[in-house]
Amino acid sequence: MAGNEGFEPPITGPEPGALPLGQFPIWMVTRGDYTKNIYELLVSAITIWCIIRTDSVKEVNTMSTYHSPHSKLQELFSSGRRLDFKKGETIQHANEIPQGIYFLYKGFVREFTLSNNGEQHLTIVYEPGEIFSVNWMFLDILPNVYRVAHTDTVLYILSESAFKEATASDPEVLMELTHFMMKQVHLLSSRVENLTFNNAYDKVAYHLIHLAGRFGELREDGWYIRLPFRHQQIAEALSMSRETASRMIARMEKKGLIKQDGKGHFILRNPSALASTIGVDEVLGMWPQLGTHPGDKNHY
Repeated sequence: MAGNEGFEPPITGPEPGALPLGQFPIWMVTRGDYTKNIYELLVSAITIWCIIRTDSVKEVNTMSTYHSPHSKLQELFSSGRRLDFKKGETIQHANEIPQGIYFLYKGFVREFTLSNNGEQHLTIVYEPGEIFSVNWMFLDILPNVYRVAHTDTVLYILSESAFKEATASDPEVLMELTHFMMKQVHLLSSRVENLTFNNAYDKVAYHLIHLAGRFGELREDGWYIRLPFRHQQIAEALSMSRETASRMIARMEKKGLIKQDGKGHFILRNPSALASTIGVDEVLGMWPQLGTHPGDKNHY
């Protein structure tokens, strides 16, 4: 493993679909979904904790985010140890005690569970600027998930004690951590929503929309998903057979709603049309930027 010489925090813009702290996706509000109550409870609890921990909370910039080039979390992890992983290498095994708290500097990390018959079930894909193993630190629960480098990856790791000390003493670090955890609630609520669909077509459509909302880049021919995904990976994320997932993808291509570039990347030509069988308002409430199409004046 290399040292941490020359650490430069990644400079990226706001992630597509990220919500400001305390703002609910439209589908949570209009449908009265119980997820809203969980979301609200978490926001309230962590906010109260912030107030209790410091008298200077008014000085905290509530709009700070780990995407900022001057992020306090990035600054904190710059003192950590650097870890390099090649694509496909395992970072963590299920029920393994983490070495510390991980900050993803470069690349993407796939998190999944493994069934008794060896099938992977995707839970989330982390991108640069995100952290993991936080639940283990606060709840003392071993993560029953595998984390694997989806691409060549660079991580920085900080000890549990150092991270705890930082969250207890620096309100800005705590606020950024709060923002990150709320974004995780947002993403995981989308994944849970996805798995409730009974129709295979709707499941695949929503999952592609989810990926476009999280990793999409608007180009002339539609929303390009920057990460490559095989049909098998999409099927495993939705607990269906690869054959079923491939049939649904072929049907969407035939309708002209999506296309593939031959390298594993999907392009969503019109997310609104793709969401027509699910509920356009609900989907755009979760990922509002996907309402922008090629040719519109305001590109995200």
